[in-house]
Amino acid sequence: MSTIKPTGSHAGPSARDLTPYQWRAAKLTGSASSNDSAEVENDQEIDVAGAGDTVIGIIFYPGDRKGARTTLHTQGRLKIKGARP
Repeated sequence: MSTIKPTGSHAGPSARDLTPYQWRAAKLTGSASSNDSAEVENDQEIDVAGAGDTVIGIIFYPGDRKGARTTLHTQGRLKIKGARP
């Protein structure tokens, strides 16, 4: 059994149904409409990160549809699931 100890988190709207992607790397998508970092994060949606994307955290509690709240772990000892071969 793995042990996680998150020390930071972030929540925001999902870009799509993310339930199959729990414990995967996440990124922010969409255009930012402000220079204020708090507003930038709120304007963007959370999606699964791919090769070459900037990872902002690990999907902990995935949203089940577009716009649903998704929670990420952003710091600490985290569990991550790799891509299937």
